[in-house]
Amino acid sequence: MMMMNISSEDGTYGCQFGQDKPNKSEIDPVLVNCTALPGIECHGDRVFQKRVPCVKYDGHHFVTILLFSVFLGFIGLDRFCLGHIPTAVGKLVTIGGLGVWWMIDVVLLVTGQLQPKDGGSWCP
Repeated sequence: MMMMNISSEDGTYGCQFGQDKPNKSEIDPVLVNCTALPGIECHGDRVFQKRVPCVKYDGHHFVTILLFSVFLGFIGLDRFCLGHIPTAVGKLVTIGGLGVWWMIDVVLLVTGQLQPKDGGSWCP
């Protein structure tokens, strides 16, 4: 057992990427500071660093956003939740582009073309 503290190469915490790297082999690793828990006998240092892949989750749930898009997409709620504020306002003002933009966004969401603006991954 060990406790982990995730940091990037520059010393900041968290992950450096989002949706653009879907395969584990393509995910950029970050440095993890590991510390053995009390009561664990170690051969070597009790504090060490390890490189591990890191996926950023920021609370975006695909099913929730899809439901927002289908039922309230005409007022731009889906884009507001994903962080696309300027286009969400445009969608709100035009009432979903008179329904056209609304349907296009549902298709974009289902096909994976509409993603969270912050680069986070969908929460599992």
